[in-house]
Amino acid sequence: MNWDQIEQKLRSDYSHSVCYLGSNKQAIMKRWGEGLEAAIFSHKKLNKNEIKIHDCSCGTGLQLIPLAKRGFKVSGSDRTGEVVKICENELTQLDLQANVFQHDCIKPYPEEYLDFFDVAISVNNGNAHLCLPESDRDSLTSAFLNIKNILKPNGLFFYSAKPLDIYQKERAQQPHGSRDFELLEDGLRFTIKTSYIWTHKLDFVTSQTQYLVENSLGESRKFIFESPFKIWQPEEILNCLLDAGFSDVSTNMVEQPSDGYKERWFTARR
Repeated sequence: MNWDQIEQKLRSDYSHSVCYLGSNKQAIMKRWGEGLEAAIFSHKKLNKNEIKIHDCSCGTGLQLIPLAKRGFKVSGSDRTGEVVKICENELTQLDLQANVFQHDCIKPYPEEYLDFFDVAISVNNGNAHLCLPESDRDSLTSAFLNIKNILKPNGLFFYSAKPLDIYQKERAQQPHGSRDFELLEDGLRFTIKTSYIWTHKLDFVTSQTQYLVENSLGESRKFIFESPFKIWQPEEILNCLLDAGFSDVSTNMVEQPSDGYKERWFTARR
């Protein structure tokens, strides 16, 4: 693997996600599947094979794959093409059926998806996945409107956001938000450092990931990727959902399977 191929691989953030989840990945995916199934069935009294679910920020499939394993009809989209390819490959390896494609929620979905799904999800800190780099209220409302339009009448949307108090605690404990990982993969050693660059008011944060990659010849190269996103207050998200035309919007705190902290979940109905 040459340096250009390594950079392309890193752009998907795949090595970081594998290292971050580590050996707990399967258990984490199982918990996501269980939690989402319970949430869906608390509102929908249909058989699994009758419920069509769309994951609007599917990434590498952390939520989509366990839902497919549990017998739901699922599809997924993500604004980043590299992670969509990874998700497709994992589905193929697991012999699971799901249509995944690249799509930015700020833009309307293809016509064939309108009024089609019973449930849509964007969980595991949706703040960091929707509306980048725009991150303004109009953009989030547009994304929510486009998601609402792919739901059937009375369809459900689940959205979760990492709450401000968690960011405040993280900044107090680690002012730069640093976390270091090491990973050996394909004969390469990855030293991975993730950090956050905060604004004074904590309204924006830039996630920065640095990779120091060493090959078997002792050669090394550093790659740095940055991704800014807005930290939304719960009332801002609530208002955007209502402005998009959702009804029966409710919110509560739910433990997030990947990290163990509690996220603020929003449930809304078309």
